[in-house]
Amino acid sequence: MQGSRALRDARAVLKEVFGYAKFRPYQGEAVARVCEGKSVLVVLPTGGGKSLVYQVPALVREGCALVFSPLISLMRDQVDQLRAAGVRAAYYNSTLTSAERAAVYAQALRGELDLLYIAPEGFFTDQFQEVLGQLRIALVAVDEAHCISEWGHEFRPEYRQLRSLRARFPDVPIVACTATATAPVRADIVQQLGVPDMEVFVGSFERENLTLQIVTKQDVVAQVAEMLTCHRDESAIVYAATRKAVEHLAEALQEKGFSALPYHAGMDAVTRDAHQRAFANDEVLCMVATVAFGMGIDKSNVRTVIHANLPKSIEGYYQEVGRAGRDGLPSTCIAFVSNGDIATQQYLIDQAESVDERARAQQQLAHVVRFVRNLECRHAAILRYFGEERGDWTCGNRCDACCTDQITERDMTEEVQKVLSAVARIERTGFPVGVGKLTQVLAGSAAQEVERFQHLSTFGVLQGKTKSAIREMIGVSIDRGFLQQETGTYPVLRLGAGAPAVLRGETRVVVRVRHTPEAASGAEAAQDAALFDLLRHWRAAEAKRSSVPPYVICSDAVLRALATYLPLTREDLLRIPGIGAVRAERFGSAVLDVLQQYVREHGLSSRMPPTASVMTSSKTRSHVSRSAARGSDTVAATIALHQEGKSVAEIASHRALNPRTIVTHLAEGFRDGRIASDDLRRFVPQDREHVIRDAFDRVGSSVALNPVKQLLPIDYSYDDLHFVRAVMERERDGGGHQ
Repeated sequence: MQGSRALRDARAVLKEVFGYAKFRPYQGEAVARVCEGKSVLVVLPTGGGKSLVYQVPALVREGCALVFSPLISLMRDQVDQLRAAGVRAAYYNSTLTSAERAAVYAQALRGELDLLYIAPEGFFTDQFQEVLGQLRIALVAVDEAHCISEWGHEFRPEYRQLRSLRARFPDVPIVACTATATAPVRADIVQQLGVPDMEVFVGSFERENLTLQIVTKQDVVAQVAEMLTCHRDESAIVYAATRKAVEHLAEALQEKGFSALPYHAGMDAVTRDAHQRAFANDEVLCMVATVAFGMGIDKSNVRTVIHANLPKSIEGYYQEVGRAGRDGLPSTCIAFVSNGDIATQQYLIDQAESVDERARAQQQLAHVVRFVRNLECRHAAILRYFGEERGDWTCGNRCDACCTDQITERDMTEEVQKVLSAVARIERTGFPVGVGKLTQVLAGSAAQEVERFQHLSTFGVLQGKTKSAIREMIGVSIDRGFLQQETGTYPVLRLGAGAPAVLRGETRVVVRVRHTPEAASGAEAAQDAALFDLLRHWRAAEAKRSSVPPYVICSDAVLRALATYLPLTREDLLRIPGIGAVRAERFGSAVLDVLQQYVREHGLSSRMPPTASVMTSSKTRSHVSRSAARGSDTVAATIALHQEGKSVAEIASHRALNPRTIVTHLAEGFRDGRIASDDLRRFVPQDREHVIRDAFDRVGSSVALNPVKQLLPIDYSYDDLHFVRAVMERERDGGGHQ
């Protein structure tokens, strides 16, 4: 089919069948290639429109499109949506009766199907092959194509059978789609499918509407409940590591009054299907599930994704958080992690029989541990992992590492030197140890299992530090390559290649850490406990008046923060994690009365940090209105300095914040009208603004910035794009020019 005509036909199908006026970045080019009979690999984020790359050409080209899909529920959901749009689609899998399978065959043979979804194992049956020989195939699509690669995070051996597709259909375009493929996985997909000339389209991996948070796990049930309370009337997925954990967490949430159901492979198919449909239909708001859940639904309004355990891989984490906010609206993703999670995953890796499988899993674990431990921009870390380089770009305020200025740099060289010295001396004894025993040695434990090391000069060298702090130092040493953790049954530690330079003082070890106020003294701790009890009594009385459980008013974590920091003004109250504008409006006066009276009676003063909030991000509280979000202390402070005529660099220096964060604050000011549109000229010349507006008009202002940046001269910065887009969004929302 001629290229220009094919693209015209594709655009007509896009509008008439699917209701979209134009293709997203990379969609149009990929669709045009497929319509022309070319094979493509498309890597787009979850919710980025991968399916349209084969669905649209299936309606343009003659014949029936075969779509390979890994999950029955995924097939059914796709077919239901296509049928709702008037597309002739069906699926063929093990859930069909003999009569239903015969009906699908008959439809296909009569030319009444545009798309037929099938699992790889069903495709190679003699019965299906007999029917296939009588069909005209328009194209072959391989959904979730990363499943064909052993280096992918969800390798499925049955997908390897698909390497015969090229020989079976030598003149038919093959479309491979995935949301999570690193460069090596992409290369492996192309090789496994046997299509060396397959054109590869890779979109941006940035999900601009997601706020990502990594939080230390303490009481995970209470922490999950608190998160769900903040998003009470919104859909949420909670991922747990095991079936047992899923059942326990779902039951605990139900007991707390949440609309929650479990989902895992150990449940009978009827119950599992009923739970999935209830969630998809908004009959239940929270699904507690193992990680496979979510691949089979296209639910666009999931507002919250929670990981109750450490994700197994960056790819898995990215795919799972990608199930939030598929409609493009702000959504929150939070992972509760602990050292215990890491140890559990290490144990499971060690049980694997295949050496190659252990090596892959070990590498994936190392990447995800580095991701959660390093206090760097979460979005930037993900982009870098998938090979999308943006220099020193950060998200500004869409992750826990960027939306707080409570992070400082700390020199840990001396502590790491002590860790490495201990390992060196232990190695010389001929009895190397793992993380657990090394922690005991450094802490000077009296445990019998480390008695043999008591004669070492480094025994107890970190005595006085908590075990958690010592484990953190060991973790930093592993992450930086100063220590190597062997794979196998006994993951012992040995000095890494970078260790000598640290021990000689040639390499400094500087890490980013969260700054928290110094621990309270014994007297202060006792006062905190007394105040905590007072606050609990206040909460109980308020809950009784409101006829709700106490945790609905606020969590224990919020009460402890109040007792620790002693906020005495409404502004400080809003800086406490878990207290948004709505809670402050409802309960702020009563809480402040309790705190102010307690402070007066005990001669205390506020212990709030002198700078911006402990955790401030309007996007993490999507239930708070835009007008409430305007009260954000940290954004307002930035805007005030801007209005004094200060530059981005001057504001960043004045506030001790990253310039990227300042840009994000100013963009928010342009977007909500606190900064006049005319001020744009301070940052972007008029001629440059026109060029950027044209680029956004071509690509769309709701997409990631990278595709727009690619259309512009190299000297145009991401800051320019942030500011212009903010003004355009204000105009689009009815703010107009000021």
